[in-house]
Amino acid sequence: MKYLKDAICDEVPCSAGIVGPFSNAFFLIGTQEMTRLFFKNPEAVHKLCEISLQTCIEYAKVIINLGLTPTISEPLGSCTIISPKHFGKFCLQYLRRLVEFINSKGKATVIHICGKTEKIWNDIGEMASIGVVGFSMDNIVSLAECKKTIGDKMRMLGNVDPSNVMYAGTSKEIRGCCY
Repeated sequence: MKYLKDAICDEVPCSAGIVGPFSNAFFLIGTQEMTRLFFKNPEAVHKLCEISLQTCIEYAKVIINLGLTPTISEPLGSCTIISPKHFGKFCLQYLRRLVEFINSKGKATVIHICGKTEKIWNDIGEMASIGVVGFSMDNIVSLAECKKTIGDKMRMLGNVDPSNVMYAGTSKEIRGCCY
């Protein structure tokens, strides 16, 4: 990250990604075990998310101390993976606390959540008040519908097919997808 900062951060904004606390907790024990704990031992899920949050905060400190802006990716917070109820119960509070920490250091952030997110857009929009300036969405959701829900609160990013366009597309195809 230091090399990035030294090389180009005077010319363009530079950021560094953080895997969100909820997704990071999944990585500690695996998807199947984590979702089983939602029902068998919810307190264990909270303990894992708390440990994960502290790790995320330590990493955010490094990013911020280098002068970069943290961005948060919370892929397993997607309603493609979990229900909106579980997002609210297990993911949102830890995501909010990470955003609040980043904001307390004078930085705003962007959040990316893959997959279906329509049912949690209001939760995402409410985080504008604590320092989320943008929401990066997957290409499978409607940009127009998202704009109706949170477009007056934060910027919206993404919504371009990562495989067929960004990876396999031509420069012309990629530019054609940008609004």
